[in-house]
Amino acid sequence: NFHPHHPMSSLPFQHHLAVDPITHRFDHINHVHWQGEHVLIDRTTKRSQLRTFKQAITYLKNGVPIMAFPEGARSPDGRLMPFKGGIFSMAVKAKVPIVPLSLANTHAVMPGSGFVPVQNGKGKLRVFVHDAISVEGKGEEEIAREVREALLSELPYDQHPLEEEEGESV
Repeated sequence: NFHPHHPMSSLPFQHHLAVDPITHRFDHINHVHWQGEHVLIDRTTKRSQLRTFKQAITYLKNGVPIMAFPEGARSPDGRLMPFKGGIFSMAVKAKVPIVPLSLANTHAVMPGSGFVPVQNGKGKLRVFVHDAISVEGKGEEEIAREVREALLSELPYDQHPLEEEEGESV
């Protein structure tokens, strides 16, 4: 729902982002991602997807957190979208917990179709850091359900999925 650098800029530890190549069309963003050694998601071939997956797992196993959005894209209307399974699979393989972050009202400040904020976020944006969700002994679907429930618990109702979308998640 929001450009990933903004909520992460104040975290007091090293972290990497899982970044979709759509942003690579913009040189200044590409430079930041490349220099920051972020996980550059490459969906062009199965081999490139596997390389991305392995890079993220290596970071996780080395204790470096990865920030990834489970929907795989920014929401066009600010509502939570169905999840893709990659991040849950990475967490299970690396045996690391997931710490969900609910990002409220980001679509009002930076719509899904934009690359720059359309208004000041002061007093509008809210970030809620949930308790860690253990992946130990759980399947990816169970983990996805727990993450979804956590996110929805702190998102305003207008960011909840529409009824017909709810059954589509991982």
